[in-house]
Amino acid sequence: FASIMITTILAIYLLKEKVGLRRWIAILIGFFGILIILRPGTNFFNVNMLLPLFGAAALSIAIIIMKSVLKFDTPPTCSFYMHILVSIIMTITLFFSFIIPSLTDLLLLFFMGFMGGVAQILATNAYKLSDVSLLSPIDYSSILWAITFGIIFFSDYPDLYVIIGSLVIV
Repeated sequence: FASIMITTILAIYLLKEKVGLRRWIAILIGFFGILIILRPGTNFFNVNMLLPLFGAAALSIAIIIMKSVLKFDTPPTCSFYMHILVSIIMTITLFFSFIIPSLTDLLLLFFMGFMGGVAQILATNAYKLSDVSLLSPIDYSSILWAITFGIIFFSDYPDLYVIIGSLVIV
């Protein structure tokens, strides 16, 4: 969820969007929530926990690029380009541990791809109609979904630090 803060900061400098004092305060509070979850300086923290931060930075850059491309292209076309680019990049990972999926897995992958495509087109339309710095905080609601689905589908219960950090972020 650091991508939301990174995206907002990049939107200020690269897209010349205006961000007021309230959003800056929200960004700082959200960053504090991330620190609560990661617990740097403790035995719990390890350097691998920074990998999602690099992913968040990459997502932020992709959103900024998408917003820039939307100035001269339509949302469905922009989503198509984004999916093609991600597909090409992710194809490289096939060489590391490819396993032929079962029919059930193929159906789940198809459904996941379809729903992801619908979500991407809707998000792209939203980014065309509004400022990135205004839309990004809405993504914080996905923290609640992630925790809920983690409990329901994976019996993955968050610890107290994750709960407190998530509440601070939201």
